Amino acid sequence: MKRITCFVIIIILLLSGMLFAQGNESKGGTYTFKLGILYINSPTGERFRDGIKEAIDKYPRGNIFESYDFPYDNETEGLKTLVSLMEEKDIDKKVDIILGPTDSGVFVSALEQRKKLEKSRIPVISSQVAAKIPHRKGGWFFRTNINVERRAQVIYDFLNKYWVHSIAVLYEDTEFGRRAEEAFRNELNGQQKEHYLPFSYDSTGKARIQIRNILELRPEAVGIFGTRNDFVRLYSLLKNLNVGSSRYLPITFSIIDIRVVQDNLQDKDFVYFVSVTDLTKDKDKDKDFDDVKALAYDTTMVILRELDDLATSENFKYDDRIWRESFRILADT
Repeated sequence: MKRITCFVIIIILLLSGMLFAQGNESKGGTYTFKLGILYINSPTGERFRDGIKEAIDKYPRGNIFESYDFPYDNETEGLKTLVSLMEEKDIDKKVDIILGPTDSGVFVSALEQRKKLEKSRIPVISSQVAAKIPHRKGGWFFRTNINVERRAQVIYDFLNKYWVHSIAVLYEDTEFGRRAEEAFRNELNGQQKEHYLPFSYDSTGKARIQIRNILELRPEAVGIFGTRNDFVRLYSLLKNLNVGSSRYLPITFSIIDIRVVQDNLQDKDFVYFVSVTDLTKDKDKDKDFDDVKALAYDTTMVILRELDDLATSENFKYDDRIWRESFRILADT
């Protein structure tokens, strides 16, 4: 009886192995697409990674993809990891596509040596890089995020629609904050610039002083251009310092997606932000789904579908890597 039972188990295991192999079968043989996830070792990077992994888990034929994590602690290390991945010679360790990096600095530095790196014919696709980089046709580096200038334009169009004329912007004195403020200021027309109030901060003490100035001037709208945590902290300061006989309730806005911290805000019905993902999707009901995770999820889903379509095409052969060029052409368009 034990022999029969053992024989049945072996048959079941063999059949399940055959079924799994058939899921990765094509006319050119078996295959598994290897996706390298390159991300900063931080909560933001982890949400980026989680969005990619969730897309793979939910994709109907997710078994034809395998992901590998490559976290880095700083931009120098991130660039080193990216170069290492693209120059890897061992076929067993070589990835087919790099999803990332999450930092513009890594991406821009890699572009400076792209002539050498692009010989690997490995597509590098980031949904997070927002640097203003012109796209080069025929290249292997792609970014899908919209840049700061476009985000500023979107929020300006919203404010303009409601005839908001007096606007204050409180921005962090960093490269991002200064660039965001400049992009928003460039959208204003002549009359609006007369009523435009830019205030910078580099510490909580300085931010408190600037908020008092804003409360004294009482503009119709107040923008906060910094990190998500900064937004929560400075918005709370704005509310707590707002005392007086008449309540001042300006429209408050950000050019980043602050959905993940909205529950920490008072009067959040008066808070607006730019999202580059579809807020009506079921996944957006998840409080942890901010623009980082949602963008990674959406971008990965598109990539998975394109790769799956290539894998089921008539002349697909995983080992000859010609499909890489076909994928690059699709990404280019």
